[in-house]
Amino acid sequence: MWLTQIMSSHPVPDVAFLECGGNDCDYDWKSICDGKCYYEHRHRVAPQDFKKNYEDMIHLLQEKGAAVTAVIAPPIAIEVYLSHLLESGISREVMSEYVNSVQQMQDEYAEYGDIMRAVAKENGCEILSLRESFLALDDMKAYYSKDGMHPNEAGYALIRGDFEKYFASAAGII
Repeated sequence: MWLTQIMSSHPVPDVAFLECGGNDCDYDWKSICDGKCYYEHRHRVAPQDFKKNYEDMIHLLQEKGAAVTAVIAPPIAIEVYLSHLLESGISREVMSEYVNSVQQMQDEYAEYGDIMRAVAKENGCEILSLRESFLALDDMKAYYSKDGMHPNEAGYALIRGDFEKYFASAAGII
């Protein structure tokens, strides 16, 4: 809905960088804590719904003539994120009902990036992944704010470098 509204009131771009999924794949902790969340629906947007939404956004942009580049978001610093949740009042007991391990959460969050990558390929989109630069770091946590989801200044510098490489490659410089 948001993209439709934006496109109806703004000129259609020649190129669109489409990055989403971070809030979609996040657990719906409020509903979980309120006892209103079933295990199979623990994410804000279920993977199959996210896939459809993402496909719809790509199709909308392409139908308007925009070339779409899928931007795969950096991973979440899970340990930092979990600590932040505990500090914000999410109980360890409630959390443990949904989170079996750090690896489980990493895999689940990566699934949304995998969905984006697959949908982008199916629809002829270019892909700019920001994940690999972060995953290659010795200490990824040093590139995140205290919530473990959002990059800090060093993290944004890493992202800027990925965009610079992407544009240099697109221009034939690399």
